[in-house]
Amino acid sequence: PVGKLPLSADNLSVVQIAMLGPTTQPSGTAYYRFKDFPIQIAGKTGTAESGQAKPNGWFMSFAPAITGAQNSPKPQIAMGALVERSDFGECYAAPTTALTYVAHLKLTGNYYATHIGCSTPQG
Repeated sequence: PVGKLPLSADNLSVVQIAMLGPTTQPSGTAYYRFKDFPIQIAGKTGTAESGQAKPNGWFMSFAPAITGAQNSPKPQIAMGALVERSDFGECYAAPTTALTYVAHLKLTGNYYATHIGCSTPQG
């Protein structure tokens, strides 16, 4: 069942558009995971203390992303991943989510998004 979020449509729109930054802007934490992805993903990476040496990494997202354009498609799927003691959300949680998008949406191709780990093409 679909519920109603306890915030205004204007505030929801701000959040939805803000979630494009991490995946579509070169300075975004998940940019290199999704820059060549065949559909636009909106998401947010994060890190949470684990009580261990490495923090928990997480990534929350939805697709296709709402871009603010009048003909922007409605999201079909939302998901989140939490990978315990995995470092940053960009390292393991975002690519885990990307693999799920690939399977769910039956995408074909070879995407950097599915590379697991903290290295990026730049470093």
